[in-house]
Amino acid sequence: REEANAFARLVASPESKSLVHLFFAQRKPVVPLDISRDKSPARVTPREIKSIGIVGGGLMGAGIATVMLKAGLEVVIKEIDEKAADAAKTRVARNLGSKTAGAGAGTSVPRLVVTTSWDAFSNLDMVIEAVLENVKLKQEIMKTMAEKTPTHCILATNTSTINIDLVASLIPREHYEQGRVIGAHFFSPAHIMPLFEIVQTSSTSPAVVDACIKLAKKVKKTPVVVGNCAGFAVNRMYFPQGQIATFLVTSLGIHPYDVDRAMESFGVPMGAFRLLDLVGLDIGVAVGGVYDMAYADRSYSDGLLPLMLNAGRKGQKSGAGFYKYDKDSGDRTAKKDNEELNKFIDQIRRDQQRKGKLIANDMKLTDQQIVEMVLLPCVNEGCRILAEKVVANASDLDICSVFGMGFPQYRGGLMYWANQSCGGPRGIMERLKAMREMSGGNVSLFAPSHALLQLVRAQCLDLQAPPKPIRQPGLPDDIVIVSAYRTAVGRAYRGGLKDTPVDDLMA
Repeated sequence: REEANAFARLVASPESKSLVHLFFAQRKPVVPLDISRDKSPARVTPREIKSIGIVGGGLMGAGIATVMLKAGLEVVIKEIDEKAADAAKTRVARNLGSKTAGAGAGTSVPRLVVTTSWDAFSNLDMVIEAVLENVKLKQEIMKTMAEKTPTHCILATNTSTINIDLVASLIPREHYEQGRVIGAHFFSPAHIMPLFEIVQTSSTSPAVVDACIKLAKKVKKTPVVVGNCAGFAVNRMYFPQGQIATFLVTSLGIHPYDVDRAMESFGVPMGAFRLLDLVGLDIGVAVGGVYDMAYADRSYSDGLLPLMLNAGRKGQKSGAGFYKYDKDSGDRTAKKDNEELNKFIDQIRRDQQRKGKLIANDMKLTDQQIVEMVLLPCVNEGCRILAEKVVANASDLDICSVFGMGFPQYRGGLMYWANQSCGGPRGIMERLKAMREMSGGNVSLFAPSHALLQLVRAQCLDLQAPPKPIRQPGLPDDIVIVSAYRTAVGRAYRGGLKDTPVDDLMA
């Protein structure tokens, strides 16, 4: 009887309900998004993916190659020179647990070809570029991939933030006419992290998306199909995390180690600042620039990361970031570095005080308040993602948060947790408004999004894509849009709204 009572308590517990939610979210059918411009039969007919080319054999490229080799696929890695090729082969062998992983050119891995030539790309089923996050470099690589591969070959980019249409801008025929360009975003380290973000543009053939879904299942990854925008689903949803974490430090006087402690106590594997050290402050600054341009109305920066980066603190890779590391011994354990870190924080806080943006020297917040201030702006961005149909439903964002960012499974995912623990859309809105007031109105990431406000107005109890209001032309509160562009782009697009449904013109 005691065992039965304990079981009954556990079954009804919040953790049990969260895990059940995640269980079914993982098992729902994964299908292409209904965003294709061309509803005709597939413009390209991809073959079953049995062979893969990877351009770039760095940490990400080698990780992707490892995943494919473990699933029995043929893999070709293209590198710039023999030294880089040997290093790529060694990385893959090490990932696979080879005892000869340090042998360089002498390392042999079955079904793997590492080359400096494009010749081996002439009959591949799919090619993934995995080079640095540099737009011009990726554009040139994609152009070469299109030239060196057969017409059935899927052309994929592993970019984590850059709009796919921009990456494919030099290959309009392959992208817009043939529909064989797609985003294939793996998470680092690719051979360990389970999520596979399949980025479908409005031009991507549904047949290409289907082929990538089948590939994900073949290589035992958890696939999620997302739409095309800066950051896609995972990184876009989480871009507020680091920005708000630095706000807590420089404007409210909360120490980075206290922020990380609160978040790790909540259940995430590492706090915002340990994560920045792992990714690299140089990457954080570069990606932040992408978000500054894409989401200029709400992106926030106080200058802390660039200041530390200019001093050579890149995180784990340089031996020092928000924490310090023993670079020579290879020990990646994060050690506190209060004395040096506080110098940078104090400098930014003086700047904030001079600008009138310093709110508190040492604000006392509970761990729960810290967690909510860091994560609810991410939930707010998730509402925008749902409204823009970047994902099909909120459970997709839960999958993204758990398998892409390490959100604790027993909390059900970011959106599910916020909905259950923060009072649904209305409770989240009220908390965000209070945070915005606390920030003095200076942090737009705390402003409830239009998508969230729509959910509240519609009295929705759950986070979801906001319902469109029913409108009829001719009502007294009609919205009239007047286009008066004077730029070249404006002239070219004049009249572009004339066929847009009334509901889609709603602000």
